[in-house]
Amino acid sequence: MFGGVNQVMRQIWEQGQKPSSVRVRPAFYRLDEMKGLEDERKPLPTEDQPFAARMVTLKGLHLRLMLTMLYAAQCAVGPGKHWDALYPVQSTAKERLSG
Repeated sequence: MFGGVNQVMRQIWEQGQKPSSVRVRPAFYRLDEMKGLEDERKPLPTEDQPFAARMVTLKGLHLRLMLTMLYAAQCAVGPGKHWDALYPVQSTAKERLSG
């Protein structure tokens, strides 16, 4: 399923700035202050979670797409710059991927 994505990502990297890493703002995956949990099996309410945690769904497709777009943008223009490039997004799945 993801073979085509990996091939396109390789092309974007080869045609772009070839970053050795991709930067992600800490606020994307971490809260500024530690929140306590009553039970480790019960996560924080959605509004109290970091953005990345809110994007994790059953198959994690939202988070994968967000990180893929971040990678493509930083290959194209580098961190902190405005990205105008549009890449066509279309499903190649034979069945519906989510809900």
